[in-house]
Amino acid sequence: MLNKFGMRDEDFEKLPEDEKQRLYKATASQEKVKTLLLNTLEECRKQGFTVDEVISLANYFKSEAKSRIEQIGGELF
Repeated sequence: MLNKFGMRDEDFEKLPEDEKQRLYKATASQEKVKTLLLNTLEECRKQGFTVDEVISLANYFKSEAKSRIEQIGGELF
């Protein structure tokens, strides 16, 4: 079975400590972003946006975020 990093536990344990820490930080960041996005989408729903409008907005934000991350030379998670 795979762990939250998409790896078998025994493979994860073989990683250097700095790589493990990087994975922990990336996962925590992803959870924060996920929570923020879900809260924003829920607020959109409460404001009367249709499901299609919310999905359209989410796709726009995804495209915009990807563009900005690439502009600063960052990596997508």
